Amino acid sequence: FNGLSLEPADQMMNLGKDIPDVLQRIGDFGPLARAFKDLAPEQVAKAKAAIAEALKPHATADGVKLAGACWLVRARP
Repeated sequence: FNGLSLEPADQMMNLGKDIPDVLQRIGDFGPLARAFKDLAPEQVAKAKAAIAEALKPHATADGVKLAGACWLVRARP
C-alpha cells in the first residue's frame, strides 16, 4: 500500500436521549448485553445503577454524550 495516512477522527458520541434510554440500549446488544444474559436480575440491576451513576455528568439536554476516539486510516493499493 502507498499513501498511508492516519488522522484522528475524535467526536462526541450521543449514546441516547437520556440515561434510561442508554441503559435500555446497552442491555439490547453489544458486550454488556452478552454479559447481562448470564447474570441474575439483581446483578444486572446493580450494574445498571452503577452505569447510570457514572453517566450522570454526561447527560445533557441533547442526550447522553461521551467523547469518542477513532482513527481514520487511508491507503492506496
